[in-house]
Amino acid sequence: NRGHLNTQRRELRQQTINRGHLNTQRRELRQQTINRGHLNTQRRELRQQTIKFGDGSGMEEFTINEMLELQRKFQKEYNRWSSICPENGKNKLLWMVGEIGEVIDIVKKNGSQPVVENAELRAHFVEELADVLMYYNEILLCYGITSNELKRAYIEKAERNMTRWK
Repeated sequence: NRGHLNTQRRELRQQTINRGHLNTQRRELRQQTINRGHLNTQRRELRQQTIKFGDGSGMEEFTINEMLELQRKFQKEYNRWSSICPENGKNKLLWMVGEIGEVIDIVKKNGSQPVVENAELRAHFVEELADVLMYYNEILLCYGITSNELKRAYIEKAERNMTRWK
């Protein structure tokens, strides 16, 4: 049983470490984040760029570090919202919960299958998920949580869960 658990742990670590051509993708991501469109609001502008990465442009991964860097740039460039500090983390958590509510409303009002099949509805759904991720990354920044710290906690939690539900 322990041998099987160790094998599962190794496989999980390998899956989280195996990044392929990450350096090339990071360079491409940086280039795409520089190329901004002319949209109505700066927040929508960043959201649209974030969504663009999953459109078959060759970006197979979008790492936490890349998202955090985008949030830092956004905060630096458009510092109209509350600053990134532990005191504002609570509000960011509450705003993220509000965005999660918007995601849930889409599924509740339309059903799960239409989110998969209807392109316009799916785009709205993904846009709201991008909002959730933006607040999530702002929360990480507020509390100074690094991607390595999060990765370590995630792997430890996954390993505990694998032994818990055997």
